[in-house]
Amino acid sequence: MMSLSIYIPRILGTVKKKTIYDTFNHMGIGRVTELDMVYKINENHNAYYFAFIKANVASSILFEN
Repeated sequence: MMSLSIYIPRILGTVKKKTIYDTFNHMGIGRVTELDMVYKINENHNAYYFAFIKANVASSILFEN
């Protein structure tokens, strides 16, 4: 089983965890197995997240190509 670890430095503050799980699945990237989203406020007082994602890509479409 192969896993993919990703760091995303900026995600809009309105994005929910379910959206990330569903997006990885819908795009055929793989099944998210771990998701850690950290909420922050920038210098302009806008909310955002940064995230660490681990996904199982062994059965994904991208892995096969």
